[in-house]
Amino acid sequence: MMSPDSDKTYDLSQAIFKLFSYFKPKHSFSDLKPTKIMVLMSIRHLVEENGYAVPSMICDELGLSKSSLTAILNEFEEQNFITREISKEDRRMLLLSLTEKAKAKICEHHSYMKKSISDLIDYLGEEDADKLTELIIKANNYFEKR
Repeated sequence: MMSPDSDKTYDLSQAIFKLFSYFKPKHSFSDLKPTKIMVLMSIRHLVEENGYAVPSMICDELGLSKSSLTAILNEFEEQNFITREISKEDRRMLLLSLTEKAKAKICEHHSYMKKSISDLIDYLGEEDADKLTELIIKANNYFEKR
């Protein structure tokens, strides 16, 4: 077993943090932090998959606390990114919807990420890109099983 203070541990952690920093949008998204982008994308995903999204589903999906999510949703409502509506079937449920403004922001982000990943694949080449994908999937599987 490798010591937590080993050079390999340090090198890998630094490489991961540095790699993630390159995926932070630089210009048109500077007003939205990665967590907020993930919340918008989670709402979109949940609505597409279930027909609705409620705050507890987003907390479960992203591992956010209720208070953190509430603050983000309040800000999103002020910025006209979401609407909130009480469910007609179950008045305890608060249904979330994305506005067109939020959908456009997600499309911008998606285009940015797609270009970044495409450029990375071009740089690495198909074979190394496949190896990287395999290793990332393997690492995700490891952390999911912990």
